[in-house]
Amino acid sequence: MRPVLVVGATGALRPAALVLVRDGRPVAGLSRRSGPDTGIDHVAADWSDAAALEGALETAGPFSDALVYAPGAGPSVADAVRRHTDGTVVLTLTSAAAAPPPLDFDLERLRRPGFVLLQLGWASGPRWHTPAEISEGALMALADGRSRVLGRVRPWSERPA
Repeated sequence: MRPVLVVGATGALRPAALVLVRDGRPVAGLSRRSGPDTGIDHVAADWSDAAALEGALETAGPFSDALVYAPGAGPSVADAVRRHTDGTVVLTLTSAAAAPPPLDFDLERLRRPGFVLLQLGWASGPRWHTPAEISEGALMALADGRSRVLGRVRPWSERPA
């Protein structure tokens, strides 16, 4: 069985990686640092070095599916993951991707071919989502292949500081 690649397995998507392991799926966690031994095979890679990233993905892959949370890494990381993944790639976008304009948010304008999107917003309070909430949203998107918004992205004036 091919592993599921989780980019962010030591951070925001750690709970998702642990659920996948618990469910018997092999998991490869691409991260800048390794985490505690939890059944996740860690793949260390410097996201800013395209050749090193490609080499790491080539060595560890191919992957059955992928969950990606890599804010600030740029689209090249997601594109590299897509090239090495046979199935669904869930790309998690931070709230910054939903910044106005336009006044009305439309997830379709962010659509990227080959990706299922998880657009992060904020929870009531307002507060940012926890890693457990982000992971739950990512696993739901992986299960049903549907893009979605987690929480609210409007009104922008209510976004947490």
